[in-house]
Amino acid sequence: MADEELRKAFSELQVKIMETNQKMRLAESQIQALKMNIAHAQLTEKEISSLPEETNTYISVGRIFLLQPRSDVKTLLLQKQTEGKEKISGIETNMQYWEKSVKETEANLRDMVSHRRDK
Repeated sequence: MADEELRKAFSELQVKIMETNQKMRLAESQIQALKMNIAHAQLTEKEISSLPEETNTYISVGRIFLLQPRSDVKTLLLQKQTEGKEKISGIETNMQYWEKSVKETEANLRDMVSHRRDK
């Protein structure tokens, strides 16, 4: 009976680890995409900052471009950078939680195995 419980626990752990690894890979790819968006916004903001204030600037909205003051475009780019950094920190927090959860499950399983050996 106890062997059956250990097998079930092992299979549950294996499934949990596979799901967590999949979530981690997805989170890492999301972080990479966000970092690229942040870098793009930083580069664009840097280039726009070097332009004279009276320069026409446009933002992309779907299939059209809208004329916007340079200060508004710069504000939008800075906001995009801030939002990206916040999303990255949220994803990293989730990743830490997933890692902790897997470690706790592994520790519980080790306890079960050691308890079984002691009997």
